[in-house]
Amino acid sequence: PISDKKTEEILAKEGIKISQNTIGICIREWKKAQGLKEKLAYVCDYLVEMGYDVLLVPFHMPRDNVYSMELAKLCKNKDRISTITRTYKAQELMGIFRKCKLLLAMRLHSVIYAAVVNLPMVGLIYDPKVRAMVDELGISEYVDVENFTTDELIDQVKKALNNLDQRKIILEKNTNKKKEKAKENISIALELLNK
Repeated sequence: PISDKKTEEILAKEGIKISQNTIGICIREWKKAQGLKEKLAYVCDYLVEMGYDVLLVPFHMPRDNVYSMELAKLCKNKDRISTITRTYKAQELMGIFRKCKLLLAMRLHSVIYAAVVNLPMVGLIYDPKVRAMVDELGISEYVDVENFTTDELIDQVKKALNNLDQRKIILEKNTNKKKEKAKENISIALELLNK
């Protein structure tokens, strides 16, 4: 990830101030998930009422950006909910994630980037790939976006927030395991190429 100074510069350009109590949200539209935007807006407002700030981090521009903006419009507590508006590289997004306390992660790459910077998360599962990654990383808090209630998601978020240190330990252990496995796969591939 980029340095904290670079991250601060990005956030200053975006006009965003991140507090120590910021929860990141990375979402996408999913037609099969009825009322997803409305449910997430309710959860965002609930988090603000709990004393958190919310940062929406769109990955795929412009689609995710439009969706995040629409979600922010539905929220009552707009002054505590910010949206990243520009496109950023992986390292920059990781820098932003490093400033967050927790991530609600729907996009597969948001799960991966958060794991790299050891950011605890709640999975918003819409796809088997995301489910597999969440399982592999030992993330125990998640909901199925096609079938969840706001209470269930709030419950999962509270559980993650109450166990942040433990979640970080599990995440670090499983991310290191994945890194080792990736190195192994690369060396196997290189061996095969050299035969």
